Amino acid sequence: MYFIRQEHLFSLQDLLNLEPTQRYTGIFEGINIMTLLKTVSKKVCECAPQSLHYSAMIYSLFARILEGIPTIKLLVRRLKSDVLFRLDCGFSFSNRVSSEASFSRLICKIKSSNILDEINHALVLQAIGEGYIDGNHIAIDATHVEARGVIRLHFR
Repeated sequence: MYFIRQEHLFSLQDLLNLEPTQRYTGIFEGINIMTLLKTVSKKVCECAPQSLHYSAMIYSLFARILEGIPTIKLLVRRLKSDVLFRLDCGFSFSNRVSSEASFSRLICKIKSSNILDEINHALVLQAIGEGYIDGNHIAIDATHVEARGVIRLHFR
């Protein structure tokens, strides 16, 4: 009885090369997350390793909005199951995907600080300086906000 060992058709790296792996680079390059990283990063000793990959977590929160993922639970599930999505968000093969609790703590830190308002103000000033908007009428559009409540019927 003869055993024939068949070679692989292609490796995992060849498969990754077939797909466009940098889907969000154009968007992520335009967003400066250094101020967010300064706000949420832990102050640790230089010799201690940082267990959470904060920049990848922040990028995955942006990608969550772009992909239309409604909850953090589904985001974590997608990061664990989709290798390309994980790489696009900045996680590597060796990085462990953060838990829902870690994402929740990150969101609480961001919400408790005033950093998003400062980033928004800086972006508006940059857009005015580059001539994209004139600055006469600026408003935040909240028309896409959907309520998750029960529809109440009014009886007469």
